[in-house]
Amino acid sequence: MKTSKYFILTFIIAFAFGCKDDDIPPIGEPFDKGEGLTATDWLVAEAYLVDQSNPANPERDISGFYTESDNQLELSFNIDGTFEVVPGDGLNFFPESGTWSFDDPDYPRNLLLVSEEGATTVAPLGGPTRISDQQLKIIFTKRTCTEEGVEKPILGYRLVFNRKS
Repeated sequence: MKTSKYFILTFIIAFAFGCKDDDIPPIGEPFDKGEGLTATDWLVAEAYLVDQSNPANPERDISGFYTESDNQLELSFNIDGTFEVVPGDGLNFFPESGTWSFDDPDYPRNLLLVSEEGATTVAPLGGPTRISDQQLKIIFTKRTCTEEGVEKPILGYRLVFNRKS
């Protein structure tokens, strides 16, 4: 009985003093994802071939194919919503120029690139595009197969770009 009185008393004290309205300061404006993308140009730094049919998504480093020459894949995004691509030596998945946008400006998961001819390339992002992020990661599915009426990814590429200084 004594124990339950102490328990109830402790509970009342904790409830009375533990729950108070705190003045929580605002955390500020969210990062502008577009500003992070357009702040500098992007130069390919790493490239991986990804086995997307395997749940572990094993990768093979093929960076040398993209980075061993002076002619490297470069992306340039402008604040006005346009972009340009210098193709470089590696396999290029991007249109040469056009307009860009995010699928969701607040929480982008895909970068949408529309060529001057009107073809849309969906470039899934592998990370955020804030001004503080030094890398831009893009994941492409290159090959799929149809299994029981459902398209399943088989082979993909993961490209990592560094900010060009």
